[in-house]
Amino acid sequence: MKIRTRLRIGVALLVLVLAATAIAVAVTFQQVRIAEREHNAMHSVVEGLSELNILTYDYAMHPGERARLQWSAKHAAIAEVLEGLGSPSPSRRADVEKMRGDHKSIAELFARLVGHEAGDAGREGKAYEQSRETLVTQFLMRSHEMNGVVSRLLRQSEDEVTSIWQRFSWVMMASMMIIAPVMIGVSSWTGRSIARPVSQLRKGIEIIGTGNLDFRVGTDATDEIGELSRAFDQMTRDLRTVTASRDELDAQIAQRERAEKELQQEKNKLQTMADAMEYGLTIQDKDYNIIYQNRVLEEMFGGLGGKCYKVYEGIDTRCEGCPVEQAYRDGKSHTTDRKVILPTGEVSYWENTANPIRDAGGEIVACLEVARNITERKRADDVLKERTDELRKAVNLMAGREVRMAELKDQIRQLRAQLEQAGLTPVADEPLKEGQGAKDEV
Repeated sequence: MKIRTRLRIGVALLVLVLAATAIAVAVTFQQVRIAEREHNAMHSVVEGLSELNILTYDYAMHPGERARLQWSAKHAAIAEVLEGLGSPSPSRRADVEKMRGDHKSIAELFARLVGHEAGDAGREGKAYEQSRETLVTQFLMRSHEMNGVVSRLLRQSEDEVTSIWQRFSWVMMASMMIIAPVMIGVSSWTGRSIARPVSQLRKGIEIIGTGNLDFRVGTDATDEIGELSRAFDQMTRDLRTVTASRDELDAQIAQRERAEKELQQEKNKLQTMADAMEYGLTIQDKDYNIIYQNRVLEEMFGGLGGKCYKVYEGIDTRCEGCPVEQAYRDGKSHTTDRKVILPTGEVSYWENTANPIRDAGGEIVACLEVARNITERKRADDVLKERTDELRKAVNLMAGREVRMAELKDQIRQLRAQLEQAGLTPVADEPLKEGQGAKDEV
């Protein structure tokens, strides 16, 4: 039999016993709640009857509307409690019905007492007093009978609660007496079927661990331990078939260690070269997380792990015209100039070139971005542009002066011609000379 089946049988037995116990507990508590509710109701009736007796004496001695209303309210409260009892058990049905009948009777007696007190004839006579005493006595007798019934029901409810708890105790003891042997039997049965095969398997593992691959555990068990032992024997046979000798294995290990050492050396060389570059070098995954950066960028912006646009630009979204985004889109190299504010507050300009990195299948998995600081070049370009603008302004100014000079010369010539036509002689007769001002010409 499978170990799983044995465990399921044990668990099923345990669950059945626990379920039966839980049902017994639920039924017991339900019965106790019902009995306690009846017990509390009886206590309420006893207290109500005592108050009714007091209210009856009070009304008999001092008749009035207030005393009558108090008596009616208390009587109604007792009636509500009796109605809340519902359908009693057959053993209590007669007592409950009698109690309800007595409750109605005392209401009728009190009604007669109220009617008696309301009459006017003979209110102060001896017959009136005897009649009132008779009604009060009948009321008290009926109340006493009802109180006796209630007391008997109280004792019955207390006895019932005690009996219920005794039955519950016996049920719990019986459950424990059943659960303990079941648990012990299942544990012993399962333990014997597991411990011995496991011990044999452990010894076999120790022997094979010494290098003896010819050893076989060998078992005829049909459970999971037997399947494991046979699988272990098959593994040992396969291991002996495919495993190389110890020397060959040592040689393979040494070769792998040398390859790992050479790979580490090459990695260190590449790291040194990247750190020696004056350019920034960074690798970003497809989510724009920085997975590598060389010393230049690390000293400027800090460590790895953040989004490139957050670390380098200080923004929460991808940069406009991002070359990395363009490289991911078309798989080509892209270059763009960026204005960056360093953590120190200094403004710098960078030329960023992004190139996609592909895996063995040609799929783009990351992007290499080279950042070249072109701040000095940018500043030189700005100075050159500024000087060029100044020179252009100077040239334009000089060209304007030459045009103005030519206009003045034309005006002077026209004036001389007009003077000559009028028969006047100009102040200066010599022809105008190139480069002289208008003031020296006339």
